[in-house]
Amino acid sequence: MDPGPGFDIDVRADGVATIVAAAGEADMESSPALRDALAGAAETGSGDVVVDLGGVTFLDSTALATLLNARRRLRRDGRRLAVASAQPAVAEVFRLARLDGDFGLYPSVAEALERR
Repeated sequence: MDPGPGFDIDVRADGVATIVAAAGEADMESSPALRDALAGAAETGSGDVVVDLGGVTFLDSTALATLLNARRRLRRDGRRLAVASAQPAVAEVFRLARLDGDFGLYPSVAEALERR
């Protein structure tokens, strides 16, 4: 699925986890592509999923709901979804929704991988 202009997704395996790196605006237009990438990571991998939001400049409630749904699916399988490298404005969305503690916002992908 084409995520639309101004949004890119890269999915890669990193041994014990799958890294989903997003860049651009995570909004209603790009959320279906984010959902598909997260679903693919959940289906093909067996470890945790780390979402690298370092390149995301904007995150709306649709994208937040997409992350919540993916987190719920992974938890049912005893797996974890972690969020890493969120820029301050994006991290603030998690804080305002009081989800920063639920996701565990990590400063880097490496730190999210270390804290399993």
